[in-house]
Amino acid sequence: AAAHAPRVQRLLGTTKDVVQYLDGLLGYYRACPDALEKPALAGFLRAAEDVAAAREARIKILDALAGFGDKFDNDLRKEARVLAGAPEREIKEAALVLLHLVGDKSAKKDLLEDYDDQIDRNKNWANSWEQRAAILYRLGEYKDAQRDYLQAINLAKNDIRARLDYAYIGLARCYAQQNKLKDAASTL
Repeated sequence: AAAHAPRVQRLLGTTKDVVQYLDGLLGYYRACPDALEKPALAGFLRAAEDVAAAREARIKILDALAGFGDKFDNDLRKEARVLAGAPEREIKEAALVLLHLVGDKSAKKDLLEDYDDQIDRNKNWANSWEQRAAILYRLGEYKDAQRDYLQAINLAKNDIRARLDYAYIGLARCYAQQNKLKDAASTL
């Protein structure tokens, strides 16, 4: 219940508590989205910034916060932007995805820059297309991701090193997100 928000928010004051009770905290705020206010979001972001926390937990926090994008203001975006400068690629990407989903116009460009460069260096490498497709999927750009997954599958036909399982699964997920369930099923 929303009446428990002050007690729940106290847990967000310590990174150790946030990480230990992460699933419960995220579940609480999904069930009571009106109880999620700026101090709670800031607590989650502080936990994601804490390098002592497990990388998987930090990424999970950033991925989950994207579902609360309507609650982000400029101050919270600035704090998330700090994470976009993280040295760990996975944290940086998760932060940039979050920023894009909460309305930061430059985040998508920053995120795709490395993948675009990789494709420009070798347009025939299926893995590059698949990696960019996975990022586009996370951004909610399902048609663009679908196009890149199809390109990866097409290029992989001529490359014995290429593994197609992730590309086909990604393509099926794109179809499912676009409510093309027959295409998703036949792709799988």
